[in-house]
Amino acid sequence: MIVLPKFLIMRRHPILPLRLDNELLCIMHRDNYIDFITSCNEAGNYVMVIPYQGSYIESKPIRPIIWGDLSSIEVYALLRGGELALYELSIRGGGKASYVRYRVNEEFLRGVLVFMVMP
Repeated sequence: MIVLPKFLIMRRHPILPLRLDNELLCIMHRDNYIDFITSCNEAGNYVMVIPYQGSYIESKPIRPIIWGDLSSIEVYALLRGGELALYELSIRGGGKASYVRYRVNEEFLRGVLVFMVMP
């Protein structure tokens, strides 16, 4: 079974770089919202959660999923006050970007494994 990773940004890991053709677009965590920085030269610092496998701190640029002239990616952001939000980001050819924001509940944890060591 193939599962897609989830990408999470937060205060301690605030930068997710996206590779768009020959440019980088950085998604930046800003406490209560996310921001988009074009022509970004920042090093990435985000969490990649792979369901049933683990979570990892990453720095490499991500290539969004491409459907014709539309690029798409889902990014989770842990905002101030502990709110977890899902941003569905869409970028059309010509650089026009839009997103939809959702509140996320415990479904984010689906596929997260917790290992407990018993004495």
